[in-house]
Amino acid sequence: MLSRSGFHQPIVYGAILVVGVLGMLAAAGLWYQARVAEQLFKQRQLHYSPVLFAAQQFPLGDFVIEWNTAQGGGLSVFDPKHKKVLWQNQPGLGFVTLKAIPKMLQENQLPVVAQTCQQQFIYGFARRKKQLQVMGKVFCPNGQYYDYNLLFKAINRQQVDLQLMFSSADVTALTLNTAIDSNEKIIGYTQDEAPNEAHSDAMKIASDHPKQTLPYWLSTKNRGMVLKAKLQGAFDLKESQQIVASGPGSELYVHTFNASTKEQLWQYLQPLHQR
Repeated sequence: MLSRSGFHQPIVYGAILVVGVLGMLAAAGLWYQARVAEQLFKQRQLHYSPVLFAAQQFPLGDFVIEWNTAQGGGLSVFDPKHKKVLWQNQPGLGFVTLKAIPKMLQENQLPVVAQTCQQQFIYGFARRKKQLQVMGKVFCPNGQYYDYNLLFKAINRQQVDLQLMFSSADVTALTLNTAIDSNEKIIGYTQDEAPNEAHSDAMKIASDHPKQTLPYWLSTKNRGMVLKAKLQGAFDLKESQQIVASGPGSELYVHTFNASTKEQLWQYLQPLHQR
């Protein structure tokens, strides 16, 4: 009996050692991912206090980001198509749910090479007073990548500024400002370059669907874009779809939010306004 016990002791110790080594490797991997994300923040000179870093790679396509105070403030990333949680953090602060932007890469507003990109890398969520920011990269098979920066800013109970910046390393991004009045009509926009026929087409689409449309312009020639829009009125950020309008030299997208109520919009973004 003693000899058997003595025989098994090295095996038990070896198993404990292996488990310990695997645990240390896993911890080292998480530490490395956090360090990489931190370096990305520093390289981009983002002066924000990051709430967390997510070093998980997600499939290209639609996903939903939910920051829910009703569930203790936990942040989750869902794949609505396959109905599964892709990533989840410990409880934090705030609440916002949005339809994600990456599906735009599957369309024609970026170069053909970008349309074959397979992976997205969300490397940061940042929180400042009245603001929520999501940052990430989209990688292509040829090694090229695109940065994006999505920012929600609560102004008051009726107005939310949404800014999306999408660019590659050699992009000169363009700017579009869109304003919507209390009747959900498009009342004006400005941008760095003179509007062309494609912009007029997008404005016409918006005019034909005044209850639900919010237009923005995407540039193909510079492989990048900047979106600045004011959501002022009845919009539900959880539901969206895209309408395409084509013009010389550009592709236009109209991002459509399903009409809801100002109270519901305020409910989604109230923590951003309060903090």
